[in-house]
Amino acid sequence: ACEKISRERDRFYQRLQKIPYLRVIKSQANYFLIEIVDKYKATELTQKLLWEDEIFIKDLTGKIGFEGKEYIRIAVRDYNDNEFLIEKYVKNRENMNMKKESFFSTVKKYSFALPPNYKFNREELHEK
Repeated sequence: ACEKISRERDRFYQRLQKIPYLRVIKSQANYFLIEIVDKYKATELTQKLLWEDEIFIKDLTGKIGFEGKEYIRIAVRDYNDNEFLIEKYVKNRENMNMKKESFFSTVKKYSFALPPNYKFNREELHEK
């Protein structure tokens, strides 16, 4: 049983390493300490996974030694549970990319070029 858990932990670690906004700290325990390095705050990601996907991960915000840092802790479970979690992390990444593309597409659609000699006058704008 210990060998099976160890193999799954190593496999899960490799999968988590591929998610660009996570820095996974290698572990011999049945959980990983993970730093959120981009895209989310720890609390934001924890709430998003809980509310949208009913997945509970431990937010370490405010814990002694983690003040001002963005860390979470996730349990190593069985293959199916771990893959389900990976799928949700990847989905969140893809959704964010789709939202960015949509935003920039909308900006491009409705934006226009100002003449090169245009000067922005804040006071004049406030008067209108």
